[in-house]
Amino acid sequence: MGSLKSGDGHIIADEEGIKSRWKEYTEELYSEDKRVKRKKIDVTEYEKEPEVMEAEVEWAIKQLKDNKAPGQDRIPIEMIKAGDGAMTKTIKKFVITYGQLENGQRIGKAQSLSLYSKTEM
Repeated sequence: MGSLKSGDGHIIADEEGIKSRWKEYTEELYSEDKRVKRKKIDVTEYEKEPEVMEAEVEWAIKQLKDNKAPGQDRIPIEMIKAGDGAMTKTIKKFVITYGQLENGQRIGKAQSLSLYSKTEM
């Protein structure tokens, strides 16, 4: 059988003393509510990010490599690049709308939209 230290630092070697110390320890451990209190954060205090600019979307589209497999949307990169200005505006609108959604909401199966190359990360 092992041994324990009592609350005041003395060594306890007998079985009844060890049981008693464990009881004392658990009662002390659970005697008060030690859970972390969650505070609600007021998000109105924070400055909103500026909207994505069309030039940023155009730059990101140009950085995408051709001949890659399409994602869940099944739209090939070449089609996005061929869409030119209309596609840029559509993607910009999507990015802005997606950014304004509250946490937990999704548009269809979309979970994120990355238009930058891996070398930029």
